[in-house]
Amino acid sequence: MDVEELLDYKPPQALKRPVQVDEEEDEAERTRKMRRLARAKASRMARPISPTPSTQPLDHISEEERAEILKFVETEQTQGEIIDETALKKIVLNFEKRSLKNREMRIKFPDSPEKFLESEVELHEILQEMRILATAPDYYPLLIKLQVIPSLLELLSHDNTDIAVSIIRKTCVCIVYSLLGQ
Repeated sequence: MDVEELLDYKPPQALKRPVQVDEEEDEAERTRKMRRLARAKASRMARPISPTPSTQPLDHISEEERAEILKFVETEQTQGEIIDETALKKIVLNFEKRSLKNREMRIKFPDSPEKFLESEVELHEILQEMRILATAPDYYPLLIKLQVIPSLLELLSHDNTDIAVSIIRKTCVCIVYSLLGQ
């Protein structure tokens, strides 16, 4: 036997059993489906388009309601993201996981950036999320206790300059907030 014959050999493929479907039943089902689709389309077209809140006239609002809305808007305080100890620990844990994953992927596929691109994006996203840590100087001792600082300093030598720059910005913001607090 020739080697090429062996390599070209393809075993016979078994044919699948044909599914026996009653054609009358299939045609009836198809007709019902078409009718349902036609009814749904007709009902969507028949409905009047409701005006959006931004296009509704404000004439029907009474003076009391206007005063109440104005009072609410004036007294409303904008709140940023509230951070507590558990949220901080969760952010730090996610950061450590994503940093480790990125490091592993870069070691595993050093010549294939498309393989570690997703982990780069995840790492960059968690670094953006960590910006709120700079506004919570009360939790800086906890950050030190959780040993985040060495991990952040490691990223200063990261191959992706966006990540290194992000670390530098966070460090500067933390220093500025600390100085302003004193």
